[in-house]
Amino acid sequence: SKEISKRIKGLEVKVVAIKNNHFGETITVSGLITGRDLINQLKGLENDGIIIPNSMMKSDEDIFLDNLTLEEVGRELNTNLLVSNVDGKDFINIIKIEVNK
Repeated sequence: SKEISKRIKGLEVKVVAIKNNHFGETITVSGLITGRDLINQLKGLENDGIIIPNSMMKSDEDIFLDNLTLEEVGRELNTNLLVSNVDGKDFINIIKIEVNK
């Protein structure tokens, strides 16, 4: 994240680890994080958007495993939730698009 911030003036990227309270803290894969875990752990975090991996969503749907929608979680967090493929290129492209808005 420091390398990206150096290349794009004014950009600050913060990586936040989410504990899996729904299934248990020993579960560490992003595909088992729920919308409620995101809300509970990111509420109040000052940001212009949150990028999450698409593995957090049900296949081909904007729904988390706890049936909260991407829109509902974004509304609860008062921010834009942006879904990235699980690769660096898509992550960088999302950042570039958001910075240029």
